[in-house]
Amino acid sequence: MLWSPALLLAFLALASQKASSLDMRKISVTKQRGTSVVITCDLDLNVNYIHWYRYREGEALQRLLYYYIPTSAVTMDSGFNSRKYHASGNTATNCKVELKNLEESDSGVYYCAAWD
Repeated sequence: MLWSPALLLAFLALASQKASSLDMRKISVTKQRGTSVVITCDLDLNVNYIHWYRYREGEALQRLLYYYIPTSAVTMDSGFNSRKYHASGNTATNCKVELKNLEESDSGVYYCAAWD
């Protein structure tokens, strides 16, 4: 029997700076190396910016990118590649980030956050 390494990704919605009904769900996903995963931000807010973060145990929280909803503009943080991460969506309740060509280094807890 052949075993292939898998990646464990967990997702949480991070609290926002506006009063809202925030759905704090934790979703755990295991994917094969080389595949992709789409993470959806589920915030019931009227905001313009969604920020995506990754946390790995023993490391500081890292922001990957932020997404400006009105123009669909993505701004990548230093050290993160736009070929690896793609953000999309037209409201805070359906913003998504896709992680492509998964590697072990992509394992972690991913958060979305919203504020203007």
